[in-house]
Parts: sequence; structure tokens; C-alpha cells
Amino acid sequence: MRGSSASGVISLLFKKGDNTDLGNWLPLTMLFVNYKLLARVLADHMGTVLPHLVHVDQTCGVAGRSVRWNLHLLRDAIAWAEDRNLPLMVVCLDQAKTFERVNWGFMFRLLERLGFSQVFVGWLRTLYTGVGSVVSVNGHLGEAFSLHSGVRQGCPLSPLLYILYMEPLAEAFRADPGVQGFLVPGSGGLRVNLSQYADDTTLLLDRGACLVCALGIFQN
Repeated sequence: MRGSSASGVISLLFKKGDNTDLGNWLPLTMLFVNYKLLARVLADHMGTVLPHLVHVDQTCGVAGRSVRWNLHLLRDAIAWAEDRNLPLMVVCLDQAKTFERVNWGFMFRLLERLGFSQVFVGWLRTLYTGVGSVVSVNGHLGEAFSLHSGVRQGCPLSPLLYILYMEPLAEAFRADPGVQGFLVPGSGGLRVNLSQYADDTTLLLDRGACLVCALGIFQN
């Protein structure tokens, strides 16, 4: 898909804080209808398998899950630890501009490893081949530029691709014995060390050494 269908118009949505700081503006991409129709079809197909590929720690974009799960987990874990004077560290990881930093090569290889067909991945490659954007500022369009990484905020596929892209990192946290999480009461020994909603990641750890280990994984 080349030419106009692959182009997007980026509009900046102000979030909060100092409006002269570009970090406080959210880039939303307006896409052509035919592009979004194909993206929606692929997103609907992908959505049927996400519950089997993405751990329950991640609640964004997965059918049957809700951000309320994250809120309830954090609320109950903190209340339980405070009431019983148990050790608990709640650490929020701020991942700046993560949607814009998605590496396409890794993303496509990951989808193939997860079992997505070559036809499906091929359609995704089509959406990400020869793409570009222009920025709209006060009603004026800037010069077009090419994109070589990232997923577009405003595309129905983007949140689904992003949570799959981040799943290997989340699995590294879960698999490392040094990242010991919160012991769930009455679970028979189940520990939870991670809560995610899209790029919002919260760690639940039971001692300082776990944080050192977790940050080592994150930085690598």
C-alpha cells in the first residue's frame, strides 16, 4: 500500500503540564479510510487469539479483560500488606515514547514465532511498507517524512501489536526468580510481580534486591 493510502496526518493532542514542552503532547495519526478498514479487519482477526498469547497481567486490548483488574490488584495488594505489616514495593515504570520506538523487524519476527501465518504477517508488512506522515500545526501541514519504526496511535492495530511486542519483556520479569512478587493470599503460593495496561507497567516486589534485578532486565 503506497502513495496516499500509506500516509497519515499527525495532530498533537495536549495532555497536561507545560504546553511548550513537546513531551506533554500526544501524537494522534489520522489515516485514510481504506487503510483503517484493512487495519480493523486484521485487528479483529488478531483479537481472537490474543487471550491465548498475552498473559493475564496485561489487560489492554484483550477481550474479556479490564483495567479494573489492575486497579483492584494494586488496591488489594497494598491494603493486605499494610494491614499485616508485610514488605511490598510498588514500582511504576515510565516508558517514554514507547509506541514510537517499536522496531518493525523484531515485531514481524515475533509474530511469526507466535504462529501468525505468512499471509497475515504479509498484510501487516503491507501496512508498514513505504509509510509516511505529515504534521498538522494550526491547520497547516508540514513536509512529509518517512517512518521506519513505531506503531501509529490512531490505528486500530497499534495497541494489539504493542502488547504483543512487549510480551517478551514481561515474560522475562515473570520468569526471573530474582524478581519475587507479591504472594497472593489463599493462592497456594502464587506470586504476582507485574501488572500492565498497554505501556503502563507496575511491579509488585517483596524486597529491594528484586528491584535491582528487575531494573537490570528492563535496561537490557
